[in-house]
Amino acid sequence: MKATLITLLMLLMSTSLFAQSRGQQKSSQTVYYVVVGSFESLQEARNYNNNGPFDVVCGSIYKATVNGKTVYRVCAGVFNSKAKAQKKVKEVNWIYTSQRDTTPWIWTNKGYAKCVEHGEP
Repeated sequence: MKATLITLLMLLMSTSLFAQSRGQQKSSQTVYYVVVGSFESLQEARNYNNNGPFDVVCGSIYKATVNGKTVYRVCAGVFNSKAKAQKKVKEVNWIYTSQRDTTPWIWTNKGYAKCVEHGEP
């Protein structure tokens, strides 16, 4: 069952705009990120990501500024539509609520955020 869940998670990651976000081009397009964890330091985000559900690294880490402070967000996907992001939240919600006691949520950004570390599904 663990292998099936890992395969499912890998498939879900491949359906995102992950490849597009690698370019980091600025855009006025609204981009939707499915966030599974938000941290004050890059190391905390890495620790969370490396000890994720089913012992796989599954999210990329994005840098953001909130109220003047830098935060690092572990994201399970990047999408160009809110509907796709909402679908992803539903797909991964059971993984994170059952394994990590966290609830995935949608972060909306104008253009692509700075990806500081790419996950490896």
